[in-house]
Amino acid sequence: MKLLIAIVIALIVILLAENSIRKHAPVWYWGVFVLSLLCMFLPSQTPAWISSIVADYISRGTLATALFILVMYARVLPPKSRLFRTLMSLRAPLAIMAAFMILLHNGTYFIHYHENAAKRNISMTTPEIVAAACTTFMLLLLIPLTITSFTFIRKKMKGITWKKLQRLSYIFYGLIYTHVACLFGLQIARGNQAYQLELAIYTAIFGIYLVCRVSLYLKNAKKLTACSYLRKIGIPAIAALSVCMIFMNPFGITNNESENIAATPKDDTVIEAESVALAESTPIYQDGEWVGTALGYNANITVSVTIANGMITDISVLETADDEPYFDWAQEDILPNIINSQSVEVDSVSGATFSSEGLKDAVNNALAQAMITE
Repeated sequence: MKLLIAIVIALIVILLAENSIRKHAPVWYWGVFVLSLLCMFLPSQTPAWISSIVADYISRGTLATALFILVMYARVLPPKSRLFRTLMSLRAPLAIMAAFMILLHNGTYFIHYHENAAKRNISMTTPEIVAAACTTFMLLLLIPLTITSFTFIRKKMKGITWKKLQRLSYIFYGLIYTHVACLFGLQIARGNQAYQLELAIYTAIFGIYLVCRVSLYLKNAKKLTACSYLRKIGIPAIAALSVCMIFMNPFGITNNESENIAATPKDDTVIEAESVALAESTPIYQDGEWVGTALGYNANITVSVTIANGMITDISVLETADDEPYFDWAQEDILPNIINSQSVEVDSVSGATFSSEGLKDAVNNALAQAMITE
């Protein structure tokens, strides 16, 4: 749903500021660039709801993708519509603004991802490798496409050369979808079923565009029968596929199964220290399994804390909507440290602060219920 919201917001701004964008395009370029840059360096005291909006719509490239979608759909809209005239006249500045935002998105996520992956010796999965390869090719295409979108550059090029270069944008659009499909598919495979709706929306938008664009080509080539059949069959087929993607669970797993984690095995030193502490102190927690919930990055995190002999022996994540790989980094560090120290007063994971704090708060909530009261 975030993509649809971003498209609506972008459309409203474009329609309201159409003349301003057309007359003062450089101001908009710099404005978008500065805004995106500022969003990369939000101060730590920024309210959580602001950080969440910035992350969801700017840092993760959702708004940039929405602008690219409007640019690509402009060509297939009804020629007599106002939206067609507006978007066609603003395709270049909208594409440049989207390019600035997506470049900063890559700066935010890929540098951060590789730094954290290197620190934790995490190897990339096949979908992540494909997604990274798509991003690399997208950047290679985006640089010449963006440069040649500037009016003063375009005027220096031959028309036929410029058109041939701009056809590379079709490959660019395909790479966007492949990149998203790999990352969202990985989330679905891990049991995060919320991504099924998101992937279905992307599939509908990009699939219908593909049908419309090929239909337009067939129409211009005077192949009207093929054009008609493609529209009549292709659009309903894409719509049906998208709906099926919302409800199907192709991997046959649930959130609980994918998110439950086992505590890191304790070595002899830790076990001995815990035994001494247990012998010298009175347990403050009741034995059993206790469930706690707290706000994470995207939504609530629910955990199950197992208490045995007054000690925390296991913590499992029952439910979360926080994003991979950041949530993984948080739980891999936070939960074993809580068990080993028998306290929630452990350091948060850099780059996954909200997920870290959410995990600690959820465990603390469970421990509050397990507390022995006199």
